[in-house]
Amino acid sequence: MDTILRRLADLFHADGIGWTRLDTTAPDLAFFAVQPLPLAFPWQRDARLPARFETALCAEAVHDNAGEWLITLVWEPGATKPSRTWLFRSSGPGLNDTDPWLKQCDSGLLMRQ
Repeated sequence: MDTILRRLADLFHADGIGWTRLDTTAPDLAFFAVQPLPLAFPWQRDARLPARFETALCAEAVHDNAGEWLITLVWEPGATKPSRTWLFRSSGPGLNDTDPWLKQCDSGLLMRQ
């Protein structure tokens, strides 16, 4: 799984990528290529974001002091609640128009690994 996360991070030029259940604060699975790590995830600092994710058609872009994030909800087969997948860039190229759609696709693949 580590290899898959590293390759996805490379695809998106991301400094971090991972998966987090909605009922936890720490990632269930993550890869970070940068130090120091962000102190908190955007959904931990902004209570309005989860509602935005629930109604989004594709991954949502979120910008904060740490950098930029692409965050989406994805359903595991047989799950009763979705999980959150995300990627993080501390700097570098900005998000382009296709990144949210690609992130949506990679999230489904990630959850099935």
